[in-house]
Amino acid sequence: PIKANLFLLASLLTAIGFVVIGILKSIITRSELLRGILETLALGMAAASVAYLVGDWLEWLIKR
Repeated sequence: PIKANLFLLASLLTAIGFVVIGILKSIITRSELLRGILETLALGMAAASVAYLVGDWLEWLIKR
């Protein structure tokens, strides 16, 4: 289905964005590259998950 493909594409592009931000963070803070990438990716994934769950919950609440 097209929606699933678009969600996958959006997720992939978002992850790439977080990796780039992690790289820049590591350069600016002069910290380990892999650590900066993983920290930023993990925080981004957590934030995206919370946002998705809140949106899903609000949709359920409205349709009730």
